[in-house]
Amino acid sequence: MDVIDFGCMGVGDPACDLVMAWTYFEGEERLLFQNALSFDVDTWKRAKGWALWKALLSIRSQQEGQNLPGMNPQKTLHRILSEHAPS
Repeated sequence: MDVIDFGCMGVGDPACDLVMAWTYFEGEERLLFQNALSFDVDTWKRAKGWALWKALLSIRSQQEGQNLPGMNPQKTLHRILSEHAPS
């Protein structure tokens, strides 16, 4: 049986390093972080996608009983989704 591992597909993509914008920063803090860095809109969209992927994976890990110290993936998910809530 062959296995294809896509785990390193993001290596070298700066968007992977920007996941912290949703993992650790709230509204105004996130905007300051984003404005301080000169990445294009597409990079930020990928970063949000990476943050969503990581949050969902982490929620699943918690459901399976794994301890994730220092992480609150539910809060990260809320931050991501709140940017798309109707006003």
